[in-house]
Order: sequence, then structure tokens, then C-alpha cells
Amino acid sequence: MLRKTDPKGYYVIPVRPRGNYEQVEETARLHGAQVEKAGDVMILRVKGRSRAKRLIAALTKLGVEIGP
Repeated sequence: MLRKTDPKGYYVIPVRPRGNYEQVEETARLHGAQVEKAGDVMILRVKGRSRAKRLIAALTKLGVEIGP
């Protein structure tokens, strides 16, 4: 699920929150991610592969659609 990092070394995780933007943003920030909103998609950027995997697991439990 995780791909190579962007040029700055961040793993980029696009998500569709389905209405619970605040909860997704709070969870992402707790995992040390930078959050960008782009319409109905949120772009999460996080350093570290294990941190990215933990963030994806937490978002999956919330029922968030992960991917483009």
C-alpha cells in the first residue's frame, strides 16, 4: 500500500474521510502527519514507514477510504 517517498522524504497517503474530517485530521496529527485538504480528499504526509503504517491502521479502523 505504501509507495516510495516524495522528494522531501515523506510518505504521501491520500484519504477520503466521508464526512468526519475533524476526526481524521486529529488522528493524523496524533501520528505526526501533515494534513492538506484538497476538495473531498485529504493528503496526509508523514515521515517514517512504521509511522505511516500505524496511521493507515488507525484510519482503517475509523472506516476511512485510503487511496487515490
